[in-house]
Amino acid sequence: MKKFLILTLILLSFSVAFSQDQDYAVVTKDDFTFSWRVVDGTMDIILEAPTTGWISVGFDPTKKMKDANYIIGSVDKNGEVTIQDNFGTGPISHKPDEKLGGVDNVANKFGEEKDGKTTLKFSIPLDSKDKFDVVLNPGKHTVILASSKSDKLTSKHNKLAKFEIEIK
Repeated sequence: MKKFLILTLILLSFSVAFSQDQDYAVVTKDDFTFSWRVVDGTMDIILEAPTTGWISVGFDPTKKMKDANYIIGSVDKNGEVTIQDNFGTGPISHKPDEKLGGVDNVANKFGEEKDGKTTLKFSIPLDSKDKFDVVLNPGKHTVILASSKSDKLTSKHNKLAKFEIEIK
């Protein structure tokens, strides 16, 4: 009974964090859907792609993947969700913040796979104070999306998309 109550509280807090009371901005590009909103210093994100492998979003790379704040995640065949906070260590490489001495600042982690599509929902602070995260100040920001056919977060992507958003 105790486990049921804890699970119920977690699900209720998640549904409050992602309630539809405030509209999301939505960008659809190259089969990806990136939905986002800013509430009280936090960006809530919903990321969708037609894959049963991992999907990711990166913010403000300097060269390809370098220096970007990446959030990458997957849902395995058993329904287990993995979402990691990563940093672009080079033009074609990234590592988890925690392995670099930083902190995983991703909250409200949720994911599901349905009908060949992966959906991830999570929140990140606009300014985590972590040197491996980009500060998302008001203004324009480059967003890069990627997906893979594999759930293994270190496997290479097979799709990419890039665009700009403006935080007000």
